[in-house]
Amino acid sequence: MFSVPPFWHPTVQACTVGTPLCVACRSKGRSMLFGAVYAADGSAIDVLIDVAREFSPRIEMNGARAVTIDLSGLTRLFGDARAMGTELLRTAAERGLRVRVAIAGTRTAARLLACAAGGPLTVIDPGTEPAALAPLPIDLLAVVADAEPAPSHPRTLAPSHSLTLQCSS
Repeated sequence: MFSVPPFWHPTVQACTVGTPLCVACRSKGRSMLFGAVYAADGSAIDVLIDVAREFSPRIEMNGARAVTIDLSGLTRLFGDARAMGTELLRTAAERGLRVRVAIAGTRTAARLLACAAGGPLTVIDPGTEPAALAPLPIDLLAVVADAEPAPSHPRTLAPSHSLTLQCSS
């Protein structure tokens, strides 16, 4: 998890340098809201990043076709979650991108829902992620887990470690 400088956060007084954003907000009882944008094959990653940065400076690249955006605290600027998703779709279309957008209370749920074949916009209320993810195929987890940062972008770092899970009976 990355740390966010306090000047990037919508509630500057609550966060300090070195405190992960999710921990800082959740410890204060604030709800989190994340958007994931999954672009069609052949989309320009730089254009996708520019679209994401129009909404928030807090973005994370997830492979060559996806971006996760921290939308927490931005409802005053863009409206509710559905309005933010609609605006993301409109902005991407204006830039020539075909995308699927998902808005959820967790990054993982937003990413999974954006990658799932469905309509262009999926919005779920925070806290309803288990019910929304239950019907998705389990194979979708591998798609999201295998996404590595796009190496062609200068602000992307190569993965520094891997995670191995072992099950014991």
